[in-house]
Amino acid sequence: MKVKKDQTGTGTLSIFAPRPLKFKLNDNGRPILPLLTTKRVFTRAIIAELLWFIEGSTSSLPLSEAGVKIWDGNGSREFLDSRGLTHRELYQRSCDMGLGVPFNIASYALLCHMIAHVTDLVPGSLTHTMGDAHVYLDHVDALRTQLEREPRKFPDLEIKREKGGSIDGWKAEDFEIKGYEPQKSIAMKMSV
Repeated sequence: MKVKKDQTGTGTLSIFAPRPLKFKLNDNGRPILPLLTTKRVFTRAIIAELLWFIEGSTSSLPLSEAGVKIWDGNGSREFLDSRGLTHRELYQRSCDMGLGVPFNIASYALLCHMIAHVTDLVPGSLTHTMGDAHVYLDHVDALRTQLEREPRKFPDLEIKREKGGSIDGWKAEDFEIKGYEPQKSIAMKMSV
């Protein structure tokens, strides 16, 4: 790990191409969502951003107008179906470990659940491969606090739509996150 300058002027602790993260998306067939429990994650924004991606919008204005002001570019998705399970892989070029990565994990896990739902498959796993994984220097103390916390069980996810259908036209009301019991928020400033 090395200290690097970045375009925001904050500075980062950076490592290139760390080991991919892989998350189970079901517990004996029961859908679960890999959503951080060691700090609160802005789930409304995760769902809004994912639906915005799927709509193919080229303007972040609809997100901003909805009070979601965190947009960051997304990477690529690779699809693989195996034995009735659907697996996804996310490659993320630039990875803000304090703010962006927790958000992206949950967003792409939701996408995997959506694809599984419309293709009548069981969500299998999400593998997250990172390029420049970095911690902004002004996030170090907050992340140390977070690392001292004991993770809790991932919440369940219920999709309230008929199986099949289209990937288009989903609404935030189509998702219910159950049993999400995170520890209290940890403030981290977004570097821009």
